[in-house]
Amino acid sequence: MNNHSHIAQASKVVSEKLGLYFPENRYQDLSAGLHEASKELGFEEDGTTFISLLIEQKLSNKQLDILAEKLTIGETYFFREKQILTAFREMIIPSLVKKREFTTRSIRIWSAGCCSGEEPYTLAMILSEIIPDIASWNISILATDINRRFLDKAASGKYTPWSFRETPVETKKRYFTPAGREFEISPDIRNMVNFKHLNLVNDPFPSERSNTNSMDVIFCRNVLMYFAPETARAVGEKFYHSLTDEGWFITSQVELSDELFHLLGKVNYKDSFLYRKTEKKVDLPKKLQLTETKRSKAFSTSSIKHQNGNLKPVVQVKTPESVKKSPKATEDPVTDLMELTRSFANQGDLKNALRWSDKLIDTDRSNPEGYYLQGMILFEQGELIEAEKQLKRALYLDPDHLLSHFQMATLCLRSGKEKQARKHKQNVIDLLQKFQDDTFIPGTEGMTAGHLRGLLQPINILEHE
Repeated sequence: MNNHSHIAQASKVVSEKLGLYFPENRYQDLSAGLHEASKELGFEEDGTTFISLLIEQKLSNKQLDILAEKLTIGETYFFREKQILTAFREMIIPSLVKKREFTTRSIRIWSAGCCSGEEPYTLAMILSEIIPDIASWNISILATDINRRFLDKAASGKYTPWSFRETPVETKKRYFTPAGREFEISPDIRNMVNFKHLNLVNDPFPSERSNTNSMDVIFCRNVLMYFAPETARAVGEKFYHSLTDEGWFITSQVELSDELFHLLGKVNYKDSFLYRKTEKKVDLPKKLQLTETKRSKAFSTSSIKHQNGNLKPVVQVKTPESVKKSPKATEDPVTDLMELTRSFANQGDLKNALRWSDKLIDTDRSNPEGYYLQGMILFEQGELIEAEKQLKRALYLDPDHLLSHFQMATLCLRSGKEKQARKHKQNVIDLLQKFQDDTFIPGTEGMTAGHLRGLLQPINILEHE
């Protein structure tokens, strides 16, 4: 039952019901998510019945919610895309305060696709900092997502250190308190945000019932990039009607599109582009238009060596300076960001490597290479828990990502998880079976399968039951 034809039919229904776009080159990702949802919901292991019910559109809303959880990946952090937040802080909110100070004293904001809550809480913290008498204002921050587990985490207000990688130290001290290995947001900030489940494709909006009407500012970043173009356009038009006159729509800089947001005008503030419900139009450079990036299946290291008991990537690429200066580097922003991430990592500048890996993930969140690279960087920094999360995301997107399995074996061994390490090592062995020892592994610029097999030997503890 689970053949190409049925996956194609499932892809169509997923797009119609959830808005999530899985073209043919992502059928493997879709299949993995379908099987995960099937297992969690108690269907048979191969997912045959679950897929049939999906195609026949007989799944309940709850079952579709579980499927949405398996097909979406949450990756965000506080104070993401600081240039956009600068426009929000310096231009948008001051203008709204000036306009409403002697009238309604109200501001309505919507974080659509809020994931685990870092974005709406960031907006709440900014508002608390720049509106001195905020207690006398009627501030509404609506945060919605299709993934209920993300919403549960957001409502808890507890976050690991990884969510604070762009957060100013003083801001963290002011608004968070330690809670074991996590940090809990202050009740004042948490109470400013109202989290709700919302399907942007099938749930009606704007609507007073869902509080999605008359918005002054709508944030929807790194969401529509997962929708089919016609679905994204329809949702963009609904956002337009959800805004007040002269309201603001803010998307990620990699999602800017004249076609999707054709009803909105565009404003440039300090080299960031924002949309506004106005007749005024501003031309955008073509390089900022939304394009479908090609998913790279290439492995990200050129070779791997064993040093002091640790397995480390060795990358041979251009320096950051040469990449930046080369006017003909590539036509693909994903490739450029990979080059920058690898080159900084190769020089030992892990801080900048991490920063560029964030941008890589922002640009193409369906590409396992971004998560793999970030996992390697975090591993080098000793952040084993966060490194494991990123490597798992890479393997979710590509279960056969050989080097992610390789690194997971090393990471699990270091963490004392021998059973998991054994499993990942076996996965590497199995994936290498299709290669002769002298065969070069695609994308590794010269590493042979025999070389990689040899690198498995240091993990000899795995041979003991």
